Amino acid sequence: MGGYHLKIKKSDNCRIQMCYLGGECKWRLWASKMSNEASWQIRTMHAPHKCIPFSFEPRKGHMSCEWSTETYRETFRLQPWLRARDLQSILKEKHSYDATLLCVGELRRKL
Repeated sequence: MGGYHLKIKKSDNCRIQMCYLGGECKWRLWASKMSNEASWQIRTMHAPHKCIPFSFEPRKGHMSCEWSTETYRETFRLQPWLRARDLQSILKEKHSYDATLLCVGELRRKL
């Protein structure tokens, strides 16, 4: 769903339950449709989403160069020959994140 490992467990015209399928994360979310509106409201969210930085706050993305740098610092230290395209593939495979080469190149330069 939208490039993330989310599964809709239950869904009807007024409620939805989702869970995360990636890794050991136990993240779950329940939402209900707002009356007289075309939007949904999150009612309950269990367990923090630990796999990928996840936030509903404005201007906070699901992933950032800072998070990726910290997460893959050891990988780059052990494999200094790793190219930006290689890291792009790793982020896509492990986190379902379509990072641009510009972002990945910046991350590589930071290390």
